[in-house]
Amino acid sequence: MRRPARAKLRRFGGPAAGPKVTVDARTAYDFLVSLEVSEGGDTELLPEDQAWLSRTRAGLKGDAEVAVNSCFGEESFLDGVEIDHDTFYRRLQHEKVFPTTSQPSPGQFAEAYGRLAPEADGIVSIQLSSRLSGTFNSAVQGARASGASCPVEVVDSRSTSLGLGLIALEAARLARAGASLEEILAAVRGWVPRSRFCAALGTLDFLAKGGRIGRARHLLGTLARVRPVLALREGEVQPVRQLRTRAQVDAFLEAFARDHRPVQALGVVYSTGRSEAEALAGRLSDLCPRESIVLGRVGPGLGSHTGPGMLGIALIAGG
Repeated sequence: MRRPARAKLRRFGGPAAGPKVTVDARTAYDFLVSLEVSEGGDTELLPEDQAWLSRTRAGLKGDAEVAVNSCFGEESFLDGVEIDHDTFYRRLQHEKVFPTTSQPSPGQFAEAYGRLAPEADGIVSIQLSSRLSGTFNSAVQGARASGASCPVEVVDSRSTSLGLGLIALEAARLARAGASLEEILAAVRGWVPRSRFCAALGTLDFLAKGGRIGRARHLLGTLARVRPVLALREGEVQPVRQLRTRAQVDAFLEAFARDHRPVQALGVVYSTGRSEAEALAGRLSDLCPRESIVLGRVGPGLGSHTGPGMLGIALIAGG
C-alpha cells in the first residue's frame, strides 16, 4: 500500500541573523495526520503554509518517527504512515476488533529532540492534552533525558487534533518571522487558554470503548439516535449538548464559532464527511477569509475514539 505523505512541523528558520527555533508538533499524533500533505490531500492551508510543509517534507530523510500506533488485534499501524483514512474508517465500522492505541515512549521523544537540537537554538514541543493521554508526560521525560544541546520546552496544549494544530501553525509563523524562543513560548502559552475545540459525534460508542469519555460518561445509555456534542474544557472532554439532526449540528457549530469572535485562527475538522466540512467552512468565511480556514481530517489516533461522522470546530479566540 502506498504510504501517504506526512507533514511534520520542523525547523522554522527566521532571518539569517536571527534565532533558529524549532516548533515541533509531529509527536502529537492526530495533528500529524490532520495536516498531512498528499495528492488530493485532506487539508487546506494558506499558500505559504502549504509551500512550507511541502518543502519540509521533501527535506526529511531518515528522521526518527514519534507517533502513536493504532492496532487492530495483532496488526499495528503507525498513524498517518501505514494506514490511510478511508481504510481505517472502513475497518473501524465493520471489524469486530476495536482498535487500540499506544503512546510514544520517552526514549522516542529523547531521540527526536536529540536529532532536532543540533540545528536549532531552541525547541518548542506542543503536545496534546495531558488529561487525554500520557503523551505529554512522555515528552517531558524525553526532553529531560535527551541531552539536547539547546533548550527544549514542552507545552501542554490542553487540546488535541486541530485545536493543537492551530496553535502549532501560529507558532510556526512566528518562528518563520524570526521570533525568539522566549517570544514563541510566551505566545503559545497565551494561546492555550484561548483555544477552543467542539465537535459533534455520530455516536458515543467509540469514545466509550476507547476509555476517553471523561465527564460525558453519564450520557451512556441515553443517546439512541442522538448526536452528542462534546467540547474540551481545561483539557478534558465534557458534554455540551444532545442534538438529533445534521441541520441542528451545523447550526450549533456555526453559532459556537460566532460566539467566540473575533477569532485569531479558525479550522473545521471532520472524520468522514468532507463535503459537510467544506460547507461549514464556507458559511464561516465572514469570520475569517475562506483561504485562512484550515480544513483538517481526523486520523486514526483520534478517529478510533470519535468514530465516523464527526464534525467539529477548532479556533483560537482573539485576544
